[in-house]
Order: sequence, then structure tokens, then C-alpha cells
Amino acid sequence: MRDSQAMLWGGIFAAFGIALSGCSQFAQYQAWRPASADVDGIGTVAVGHFSGVQGSGPIGRSAVVSQLAAADHYRLVDLPPSAVPTGESPLVAAQRMGADALLKGHVVSYHVTDDVYQNQSLSVSEGNVDFDNSETVDREGTVTVSFELVDAHTGDIRAAHTASHTFRGQMLGGEVGMPARERVLQDLLHACATDITYMLAPHREWVPVRLAQPYWGTGAKQIRRGVSLAQRGQWDLAEAAWLAAWDADPQSDEALYNLAVASEARHDFVAAERYLHAALERNSSGLYAAGLQRLKENGPHHHLAVSQRQQRGEMGQRLATQGSSAPRISTAQSHVTPPVEAAPVSAAAPVEGTPLGVDVYVTPR
Repeated sequence: MRDSQAMLWGGIFAAFGIALSGCSQFAQYQAWRPASADVDGIGTVAVGHFSGVQGSGPIGRSAVVSQLAAADHYRLVDLPPSAVPTGESPLVAAQRMGADALLKGHVVSYHVTDDVYQNQSLSVSEGNVDFDNSETVDREGTVTVSFELVDAHTGDIRAAHTASHTFRGQMLGGEVGMPARERVLQDLLHACATDITYMLAPHREWVPVRLAQPYWGTGAKQIRRGVSLAQRGQWDLAEAAWLAAWDADPQSDEALYNLAVASEARHDFVAAERYLHAALERNSSGLYAAGLQRLKENGPHHHLAVSQRQQRGEMGQRLATQGSSAPRISTAQSHVTPPVEAAPVSAAAPVEGTPLGVDVYVTPR
């Protein structure tokens, strides 16, 4: 009996403690991330030939160019094979066009395969005979794209990478929800192009963060309001609410920690570190320690990305002054073209009417 009462009171005190301390909520903000490749001194990129299996090179080229154009970091100039005179290398042609680097690539794989299994079963229940004849579709897709970024002046390879993404899904008995085969290819190719763009250009990424949210105490209502605002992306109003909570209770470690996150969200890492240390002085919470570690990682990334963008801006001003006659790729020209209808190359006979990179094989089960 005493053990049961002890357990009961222990649970009550634990719940009361949780209620007093509150819990954490999630929000997110956009942070700058630098290009991971060595792109110093590169302002203009000539986009050369992309080869590929089953004629998928132009599709891969279009996807990569589309995302690089959206990143708005390089001046992209078009260098198709037709623009390279006979006997001249693409690298020399890139130099002639005023490019700092040549981008070329190869679509290693661009493929979706459907294995369709026929499910047949017979059941007898209360004198009724039921015959089930349904299908199970196992869908697998892979897109792999490799690229090289070659220095137009030295011929050195400044960056090289192979991006690959895979999809696996199953559809039972006519269920809906699995993406169409064409959509699978498009999504996988988009993911590969994103990997390549993130390697070559500074970019923004969403950073998930945990916020402190007490249920009781002075200023708790303002802190909870700030959390709600931050979750809607209104970080300036959230910061004002947390400042009001801190003014009401200068010892509130929750308000100080959330103010640190708000400062981090507007890229004021000095203020964020100051708030975090103040919060840790009041409460050595693991949440606050994790926030300090995140700050130490994100701060240098942000500053490097900003430095890369500033350098690119200075180069852009010089290019605008000098001018260039090379055909520039605009954002409107860089859309992703849909797959072209073509018969896939395979030893087995695919079902007719499938698009490029799509095979369907029917297997009885």
C-alpha cells in the first residue's frame, strides 16, 4: 500500500514539475549555407554538354541549369556542342566566351522499373466462393547525375561530384497514393540537381529549432505568445513578446533562450551568444547547451556564405562594366523539359507506351 501511495505521489510531483518547467516547441528559420566547393574567383560559368543514358542528358542539364539560375549566384552562359567550332575544345570555347569555369555532366542513370505481380486467391465462407484477382506493383526508380566544374583558365577541376537518389514504393490492389512514374523521375532529378546546386552556390536552408515554453511563472503568457508567433514565421513580433517577458522577469532563462534563437534567426550571432550564456548561467539546460552548439556551427557557415555572395556581387559589377557578347542563360530559358517518349533499352520486353527511363514488367505470382 505504501509503495502504491509513493508511486502515486511521485507521479503527481513529476507531472507538477513538468507543468512548472513547461516543454519545448518547434519553429524554423532560413539560414544561409555556403557552397561546399572551392568557387573563389568564379563569376561566369559556361554550361557545356551533358551526356546521358537513353538521351537523358538534355533533361539533366535543364534541371541543373534551372536550379543554378534560381540560386542567382553565377552568370550562366550557354555553350552547347553547336557553339564549339570543329577542332576547338569546349574549355577553349569557354575562355573565348569570357567564362571562368566550364560546367559539364553526365546522367548516369535515369530509370524507373515497375514489377507487377498478379495476386490470385480463392476463399469459401458460409457457402459463398470469393475469387480475388488483384495486382501488386513494386516501383523502384534511380536517378544519378555526375558533374565537373573545370577552371577555364588552368584546366583544373574545381569541383566534381556524383549525386544519386532512389525511390521505392509499393501499391497494393489498385490503391492510390504512390506517385506516377514520370513524377518519380522528376522528383529524383530535382533532388540530384539540388545537391549539385548546393555544392556550387551559397543557398538558404530551413533550420528547425526548439523553443522553451513554460506554463507557469511571471512572463509565461508572453513567452507562449512569442512561441506561437515564431511558429508562424513572425520572428520580429516573437522577439518583442520575449523582451516583454524578460522585462517582467529578468531571471527567466526561457525568455533569454528564446531571445537567443530570435537573434540567431535574424543572423545576429553575437547577440544570440550573449543571450545563450545568460540563459545557461540561470539554468544548465541541455536545450540551451544544444542551442549554443548549433550557434557555433551555423555562425561560421553564415559568414562564409555571405562572403561568397559579396565576392560574387563585386565580380558582377566588374562584368557589368566590361560587358559580354556571350549568350546568357536566363531564368525563363532554364525550365526543366519533360521526359521525351522513347523505348527503354532492356533485354526484357517492356509494356508499350512507357516514357523515357520507364520499364514495366509483369510477373505472375
